[in-house]
Amino acid sequence: MSGRAYVVGFGNTARGDDGVGPLVVRRLRASGLSSARVRFLVREELSDDLLDCLEEASLIIFVDSSVGKSSEDVHWKKIQASRFPSSFTHAMTPQTFLWLLHLVKGKRPEAWLVAIPGEEFESDGVISPKAMSMALKAEVEIKQFLKRWTRKDKAFDQCHFDGEIASLLTNG
Repeated sequence: MSGRAYVVGFGNTARGDDGVGPLVVRRLRASGLSSARVRFLVREELSDDLLDCLEEASLIIFVDSSVGKSSEDVHWKKIQASRFPSSFTHAMTPQTFLWLLHLVKGKRPEAWLVAIPGEEFESDGVISPKAMSMALKAEVEIKQFLKRWTRKDKAFDQCHFDGEIASLLTNG
């Protein structure tokens, strides 16, 4: 599981609640979580220009707004590569991006979509109170997830290292 985690916030910040993905990622970046192992990217839409950036990813968390009455809370969904378009409003879905990443770079990172409910998508650039509240909740959840992921990865690395040392001692 070694590698990097990338958190990618996407959405149009000029369209109200559509900008919650970039807002969350900017706040996470400003909180000091960026490191050699955890990176943050903001885009209006997903596109093939991200392929080189995300080639080293072993984990990608996509953060975006969601629309609909079923969207009453922050929703996490583990996602897989899929080349088929959906009814998603963006030109490229996270699933299609993952398919392209595998096709072009041969990579299959663990991937999650964090969907933040929105209700106002006007072109005034103002995020609704509900979306802001859910964005703050998503920020906390992503921080917790990344802390667990980096700890789990360090434990894995230490076990792997200990196993190599034990093998050298017994076979050496």
